[in-house]
Amino acid sequence: LGTMLMTPERRRAIWAIY
Repeated sequence: LGTMLMTPERRRAIWAIY
């Protein structure tokens, strides 16, 4: 899961929530 969260795409989703 760590690697998936590191991906830019995943980061964008997390930032969108915030």
